[in-house]
Amino acid sequence: MATTSIDEGAPLIFHPSRAPTKIDSRTQFQKKLAVWFILLAVGFERLAFYSLAGNLVLFLTSHAIGWTALHSVSASFFFFGKIVD
Repeated sequence: MATTSIDEGAPLIFHPSRAPTKIDSRTQFQKKLAVWFILLAVGFERLAFYSLAGNLVLFLTSHAIGWTALHSVSASFFFFGKIVD
């Protein structure tokens, strides 16, 4: 096994001519299918997040919890990561 020296003088980004080459043997259909799966997964993730945030407001204003609309929307914004004054 070759030893490599990692010190302050070692480059963080290597020159492309020294990078190992890896041949992509996927077909064009497989590449497009992979892109669609990624987009579908991101879309479902967004759908789940916004559904959860919407249901949070509905749950907090229900009779079980009884928060006011202002407090439940503030909690939803806190969930989103937004600052409410």
